Amino acid sequence: MLAAARASHELIVLLTPWAIKRPYIWLEIGAIWGQGKRIVGVLHGLTANELVTQEGTPALLKRIDLVDINRIDTYFDQLKARIERTRSENVRS
Repeated sequence: MLAAARASHELIVLLTPWAIKRPYIWLEIGAIWGQGKRIVGVLHGLTANELVTQEGTPALLKRIDLVDINRIDTYFDQLKARIERTRSENVRS
């Protein structure tokens, strides 16, 4: 997990009412957060408002990008654009 976290540029994590009660989710999010990398939470079964107002939600989660699972295509379009931009910048360097 640590090697993959170091090699990644961002984390996409599925956040469900059940997943947010699992400590390993917070460990993974914390590992990426500590490296200053982008974190995108995909919401399934709860809204952003429900997540951030829920008691016990870590403060860092209130500062990550959240997307509803029904709008995941928007995230993938943005990710594709970031990858293409990075590739074109690397070609020019």
